[in-house]
Amino acid sequence: MKIIFNRPQIGVTTKEITIERDGEKIGEMARWFHSQEERILGNPIDNINIKVSSREENYKIEKESAALDRGDRWSIYKDELVIAEMAMEKRIKKKHRIHVKLDQSSELSIQATWKGNGVITINDKQVGETKSTGFLFHSKIVMETENLDSVIAPTLFAGITYVFWLSSRF
Repeated sequence: MKIIFNRPQIGVTTKEITIERDGEKIGEMARWFHSQEERILGNPIDNINIKVSSREENYKIEKESAALDRGDRWSIYKDELVIAEMAMEKRIKKKHRIHVKLDQSSELSIQATWKGNGVITINDKQVGETKSTGFLFHSKIVMETENLDSVIAPTLFAGITYVFWLSSRF
C-alpha cells in the first residue's frame, strides 16, 4: 500500500491536503489551531492539530498536553469520541518517535532513522516506512506499508504520519 500527500510549504498552513492511496484520492486533511487563549503552547508551530476526512469517516487529532518531562500527548477522535491516544517522547538523546495505542491489541509506532525517514511498526513488527521526497515546491510525504486496513483506516494513518513529520523538525 502506498499513501502520498503533499508536504506543506509553510509550517503553520491550514490549507487542505489531498490524501492518495495507490494513485486514487481517498480523503483530505488540514491542520487547525485553537484560539490563542486555548493554546497549549504559545508558538503555533508547536500546536499540531489535524482534521482528517474521507467519504465514510471523520477524525480529529488534537494536542492535549506538552511537557518537557512527559513529552507531547494527543487524543484521536472519530466522530467526537476518543478512539486512541498518541504520545511523543521528548528526545534529547533519542530518535524522534510517535507511539499510538490503537486498541487493546494494536500499537502503532513511527520512529525516525538517521537517514531522515521513518520506520513504521505495528506491535513492534516493521510494516513499512515513511519518507519525504522532492524539494521545495514538489515535496511529498510517502508512506509505503503492508496493507493495514484491518488495523487502521488509511486516512487516519496519513493524519498520524503528518503529525510525525510536523513534530519532527527535520
